[in-house]
Amino acid sequence: MATNNAPTALVDLNGDHHSGDGKYTEHTLSAADVVLGDGDGAKSARDQARSEASARNQEQAKEFLKELEGAVANLDKDENWTRYLDAMSKLPRYSLNNQLIIMGQMPGATRVASFNTWKKLGRNVKAGEKSLRILAPGKRWYADREDEKGEKVKVSGVASWTTVGVFDISQTEGDPLPLPYEQLSEEPPEGFIENLESSIRDAGFTVSYEEIAGGSQGFTDGKDMRVVVDSRLNPAERASVLAHERGHIACGHLDRVGEYHTGKGGCRGAMEVEAESFAYTMCRANGMSTQLKGAASTYVKGWSRTEPEALSKAADKVREAFASVMKEKQFLVADLDESITAAKSTTRRPARKSTRKTTTRTTRARRAA
Repeated sequence: MATNNAPTALVDLNGDHHSGDGKYTEHTLSAADVVLGDGDGAKSARDQARSEASARNQEQAKEFLKELEGAVANLDKDENWTRYLDAMSKLPRYSLNNQLIIMGQMPGATRVASFNTWKKLGRNVKAGEKSLRILAPGKRWYADREDEKGEKVKVSGVASWTTVGVFDISQTEGDPLPLPYEQLSEEPPEGFIENLESSIRDAGFTVSYEEIAGGSQGFTDGKDMRVVVDSRLNPAERASVLAHERGHIACGHLDRVGEYHTGKGGCRGAMEVEAESFAYTMCRANGMSTQLKGAASTYVKGWSRTEPEALSKAADKVREAFASVMKEKQFLVADLDESITAAKSTTRRPARKSTRKTTTRTTRARRAA
């Protein structure tokens, strides 16, 4: 005969109930549950349940890390690189690893947060929804080191990894929240060009439009701190070029302008992939449909043979630059991410101001209309 005192199939470290197949059932543990009963026996059972959950999460983290090696290597394929950029445009707050992990579990995820964060935003996880698992630091190490001035400072790092559960907004219900663009337009949405111009000016550059000779659609001049775009471009091309040049600035290319060449030691190909990938992600995140140009995918394919680590470095560089720019108030898609961040913590770090100084310029080759 069944009783109300039967233990739940699984209780994770957050106190979430899951059925045998891992689906979320409820959050608050009842007094009838064995793991939250009174007395030493119940405490022992609770500790054991937490210990077992912790061990499972650590094993899952090890599996994720192994799988990620293959996922990163597969980014050299056009469709995988593009899929990753699509995921990045929707999940700017997450690391490269967690973006790939989320993409593998739910390719259509748009906004992801923990159970408690959604609750703070006035939304509840639907019963029966299965959490997405992502990597999180487990045990950390701490040590005393000397800095450049010889002074002792405390440093720390991740000794082991675990996994935690998060949910996509589609798995929740409750108060309405700003959503990313569900349908993309070939033309730039109203205000997008102006927002890009404002973002470039906030970075310390001027924006001007003039006819450019030599087949270039636009360029960034680091010496005079200006971005110039060909005045003959249509609105869609203008937005793409502005986003591309904003990518050069955000990715720090103007600090390495001496490396902008294709000779020995040059990084022009990598810089173009990063700027073009940034532009693709930026446009799609703000409602404009665009395509990743052939030059970028050509460089990506070459990296897999000559510089395997370059793929993950470029992906991380684009992700960091995109996440930083999307925090700027003029971009609508940042609204929900700011709400999520505020719900997780009331302490906000001030935005870092650009201090880049360069003496030359980078250029961008004309693309086919």
